[in-house]
Amino acid sequence: YSEPDNQIFFTPKFKWPHDKYCVALWVDWKNMYSLGTPNTILTTFDSLKHAPIFVDNHGNIGVHHDKGNQVISDYVVKPGWSFVIALGSTNKTEFYIGDLKMEPEYIGSVGISICGQK
Repeated sequence: YSEPDNQIFFTPKFKWPHDKYCVALWVDWKNMYSLGTPNTILTTFDSLKHAPIFVDNHGNIGVHHDKGNQVISDYVVKPGWSFVIALGSTNKTEFYIGDLKMEPEYIGSVGISICGQK
């Protein structure tokens, strides 16, 4: 038995709500960023083009859009279980992160969202 480096779960394509959306999920982050490995975790629910929760290879969390991505540069995901909430509106996504001992706290926002995307 070996665990995959990255796990991607695909669901059928759908159109994201036009005005706002909320994605909340538990994630068990692995400590692959401190080693400088070129892994990228992408959490998506429609296709490879849009992701409401995206983590780059430096561990910064943000949004991936077909026109690019934006991440919160002063926050790095921590190894272990986290409860991640992404609140998207027309031109902004806010992120809240908690864990098994702490309720979710606002960690920052990015200036893009995937509202209305297919």
